[in-house]
Amino acid sequence: MRERRSQYHGPVEIFVGGEKRLVANASLAAYVDVVVIKTIGATTFMDGNTSWDGYIVGASRQSLLPLFGERMLIRFPDGREAGAILEGIDSGQLQGFGAVPF
Repeated sequence: MRERRSQYHGPVEIFVGGEKRLVANASLAAYVDVVVIKTIGATTFMDGNTSWDGYIVGASRQSLLPLFGERMLIRFPDGREAGAILEGIDSGQLQGFGAVPF
């Protein structure tokens, strides 16, 4: 069972190879895979793997095309950073990797 645990909607800076490539708004969500353990007379829920994904809001296809498939660094206004890969040019779909940054 996949459960949404946190989300972020707001501005981000996107860097590729150390160079700032885009300033945009992002809509991101973090999930936990919850493992259900059933025993005689009891059901226990345990947190498993975490993941996060989302999309870049309102970015044009032209601005996203050079970023497609690139490993990028996303920087949040408070200085936190995370890695992601752009998986969809039309949708702006991102797949995050590493620890959940929000």
